[in-house]
Amino acid sequence: MKNNIKLLLLILPYFLFSFTTQEDQLSYFVTAKSGLNYRDDANGKILGKLPYLAEVKIVAYTGVFDEIKDENKLIKGEWVGVQQNNKTVYVFNAFLSTSKVELNQEQKTIPNNDQENLYAGFKLFNLNANSDVENSPGFVNLSELLDYEEEQGVSMVPQKYLDSISKEESRSYLKIEDTYRDYFFKNTKIAKTDKLFIYNYELDVLLTFNLKDLDVVIYLSPYEGHTSGITDSDYMYGFKIDAKHLKNWGYYYQNSFVYLGKENPFTRGKMKPMVWTRISPSQFPVDLKQYDVNIDQKLKGLYTFINDDLTYYYSDYGHLVVLDAEKKVKLNKILYQGESASLAPISIVGEESSELEKKQWAGTLFKDKPSVLFGFHYVSFGCPAITVLDGKSSYIRILCDNRH
Repeated sequence: MKNNIKLLLLILPYFLFSFTTQEDQLSYFVTAKSGLNYRDDANGKILGKLPYLAEVKIVAYTGVFDEIKDENKLIKGEWVGVQQNNKTVYVFNAFLSTSKVELNQEQKTIPNNDQENLYAGFKLFNLNANSDVENSPGFVNLSELLDYEEEQGVSMVPQKYLDSISKEESRSYLKIEDTYRDYFFKNTKIAKTDKLFIYNYELDVLLTFNLKDLDVVIYLSPYEGHTSGITDSDYMYGFKIDAKHLKNWGYYYQNSFVYLGKENPFTRGKMKPMVWTRISPSQFPVDLKQYDVNIDQKLKGLYTFINDDLTYYYSDYGHLVVLDAEKKVKLNKILYQGESASLAPISIVGEESSELEKKQWAGTLFKDKPSVLFGFHYVSFGCPAITVLDGKSSYIRILCDNRH
């Protein structure tokens, strides 16, 4: 009997090792559209970012499970080790997928190769608020520009804000000055002589600030959920905008974009909320039968909207078509729906409750640039994008803090 137990103890580790190795032959793909942070340990210091759709193989299971609140959704997963440059780094596996079908669908509808995108170098941000109280200070989060690998050995955070902070400090903008401020500009490669432009396209209000006059602040990421054991990478970094400039801008300052540079890129008064009119199937400009989906889904709701010389068509299924004055197709695609993004509600003429939504906007947003449209997705993982109607599938990705 003892010999049998010894034999079992010798075989069992080999069996377990073989099982894990066989499972790890699977390829996993990054599903977070703005990339997935990899760390030096489970929920440890951020070392870099894996790009969207990057292929990885899991080499270690840590047994460390975590929950992340993202867009009011509770995301559960495990911190796993993957191979990166011959080193084991750690990622949150809720943003990995083996599903090639879903990824292929995303690739068809959401461009991911910035080298083919004419607007890849166009850096655009959102204006955020850390409170649901109207007229609270605004925050331009520039964490996406940080190079954490370059930061090795140099801290952008004063020592008093590391290791542990008070609960009040964890929910406050903390100003950084002197050498910390200088290194922030150096790391993000932002020129101190640049300006910051905020355009509220709903109110048609443009604000301009000199960067040298703005406070650089840090704010503890809500994804971290702790006030001790704090490191540089647990903070978000950016500029604070005084609330006095943002009166009557509403909650969270959602209908605005931010640009950093020498010149203002925005044009004013040419964006319109898309309020859709219902139409019959015969008025929809493309043959719906060619798409592999139940006919009832295709015809559930069909709509049109006209702005300047462009006519927009949309279906509840997420089919979006744009025609110019000569009936030439400027855009024809089915919008992605899945784990990382869902379709936003639309405003419909004559339906009062929906007319208040004003999620989708269209028109000319930038000087000497083609028309744009945006607002069709609620994005859970990654960052939203603005579609440019130039006939080349161009887009402008909003740089947001993908803290997953």
